[in-house]
Amino acid sequence: MRLAEYSGGTAKYPPMKKCQSIWCLIWARALCSVMIFSLCLVVDTGASPQGYLPRSKCVQVTITSSHSQRERAGVKIIAEAATSAAERHKGLMYRTQLPPGMLFLFNAPQIVSMWMKNTPKSLDILFISSKNKVINIERGTVPFSLEAVSSKAPAIAALEMPAGTTKSFEPGDTVKWTPHFFPCPQK
Repeated sequence: MRLAEYSGGTAKYPPMKKCQSIWCLIWARALCSVMIFSLCLVVDTGASPQGYLPRSKCVQVTITSSHSQRERAGVKIIAEAATSAAERHKGLMYRTQLPPGMLFLFNAPQIVSMWMKNTPKSLDILFISSKNKVINIERGTVPFSLEAVSSKAPAIAALEMPAGTTKSFEPGDTVKWTPHFFPCPQK
């Protein structure tokens, strides 16, 4: 039919045969099913055998102590980076194997409060100022605790590490990280 055959508010198209409309419905449903199935395959559950998040991003963190001779050169670790609200919310929940560290980065300095909900391992948490100095350290947090652990001043970042790994660090130490992210190493 040509456009010229359209007149008076009604189309002069021949009605679709019942058989054709059923096949269109079947194809549309099949296409939707394939699309939904494909999306389910792409969704990342966040779990892996090693406990690291697949496709997570990491940074190199250097902690330099002005208090300890041994640590003056700086301790370097590869830490997972949590930059989005969802990543910060999940943190190290449900992890039975911990990475060397997880760096929580915030958009602006703020009082940072964290908890241990659904976190089965004890952690040490360093709260870091916008001048890259450790504000305070919470050591040996209680697994699964709902009690808030907070920075004593506005923080731009928090670094979680396995409990006991921050013995030689103190408030005032310097914490710096690479400005770019890279894929986390797989164990």
